[in-house]
Amino acid sequence: MLQPIDVKPPDSRAEPQRLFDLQAARRWELARSTAPERRERLRRLKAALERHRAALAEESGATSVAPPTSRSSSRSTPRSRRSTTPSPTSAEWMRSEPVGTPVMLADTASEIRWEPKGQVLILAPWNYPVFLVLGPLADAVAAGNTVILKPSEKVPETNRALRQILTDAFPEAEVAMVEGDASVAEALLALPFNHILFTGSTKVGKLVMAAAAKTLASVTLELGGKSPAYVAPGANLERAARAIAWGSSSTPARPASPRLRAGPGGAARGAGGRAPRIDGGQLRSRGGWARNGDLARLVDPGAFARVKGLLDEALQRGARVAFGGTTDAGQRFIAPHGAGRRAAGCGHPQEEIFGPVLPVVTYRTEAEARWRTCAAARSRWRSIRSGRAPRPAPPSPGPPRAG
Repeated sequence: MLQPIDVKPPDSRAEPQRLFDLQAARRWELARSTAPERRERLRRLKAALERHRAALAEESGATSVAPPTSRSSSRSTPRSRRSTTPSPTSAEWMRSEPVGTPVMLADTASEIRWEPKGQVLILAPWNYPVFLVLGPLADAVAAGNTVILKPSEKVPETNRALRQILTDAFPEAEVAMVEGDASVAEALLALPFNHILFTGSTKVGKLVMAAAAKTLASVTLELGGKSPAYVAPGANLERAARAIAWGSSSTPARPASPRLRAGPGGAARGAGGRAPRIDGGQLRSRGGWARNGDLARLVDPGAFARVKGLLDEALQRGARVAFGGTTDAGQRFIAPHGAGRRAAGCGHPQEEIFGPVLPVVTYRTEAEARWRTCAAARSRWRSIRSGRAPRPAPPSPGPPRAG
């Protein structure tokens, strides 16, 4: 039986200061809490999630972003297991760590004491509205902090279910949730939080860091970016194509609202111009792309217009659609697209797409592939691959060659 969702959000614009002051009076008590007390708070969160799991799934589905087959597994289940299970390492986090003592402080003992940050602000995105709320929340609670959450205003149904869960699990003096648009986020960022966690675009991340600097708050930023997939000479092209296609369309955060950090932002062809073959027909249903229940929708009309605009721009500049081509503004639906023959100046290889569009770019030499990666994705591939300090990107091999 579904649990009723009957908690109405208060006036969000008046909430930030009230909640901040309320939690400021409680922060030191929570900071002194023991590991068993913190585990009990996580147990309350887990119990509330279990009680309202059906309602959360129903409300999340109302956004029509994720296909039914991936809503539970991609949006709530993995994160809920990790975030609501009492951590056996909570006591280890709190344990002091003995360290060496300087000579000038002889006959004394030194140690590192791990203490809670204090008052924590979590700004969550819309592409994983449960995944990226419960995880950071559980970490903050386990560390003995108070928390104010602001989820994205683009998923109000999911937010309504989350509010019910959080109200059931915590008093406002420990964990509170604020809803609203960018003006509410600005009001929150003006408050002197001790730590801020933000997941979202690089543009907004800069604003978050600038606001945090005014109060010397520490920050955790998970920002958008590109992760090109490099298909090397000698690779099994069919296997690579399947892996890339699956990685870029397996969860609702990629085909409907993708963060292409875990999926390819631009796939390169093999040497000599050989292209991996991706059979778009495998994703279609008998009634066509739009009737395939395993394919997600864009989160709102603005997202649809932006992704379609990137696709239209690429076509106008000479790109060729290898498969896909179907769009439906009424359903906010864009079928998976494979775009090749990119002309110089197209926006989609440089921008985070957040849509089911896979640019395919050719290369002739490994140096050219590295240059494309560094120039378009600003990748630190050399540092990651070798462990050494990154070197300057190789010089441009000249204008890109059409494939």
